[in-house]
Amino acid sequence: EDYRDIETLNFYREMTKKSLPKEKIMETIHYRLIYIPLLHKDVDMYF
Repeated sequence: EDYRDIETLNFYREMTKKSLPKEKIMETIHYRLIYIPLLHKDVDMYF
């Protein structure tokens, strides 16, 4: 699976500890990777 940075990987681990469904975790990571950078105008850092 594609984790673009350490922060996302750590986030994934935290979510996994909370026993959330994997689909929900991936959806949240997708949100973090796509929408948060756009909000911050830091797209270059993520892609």
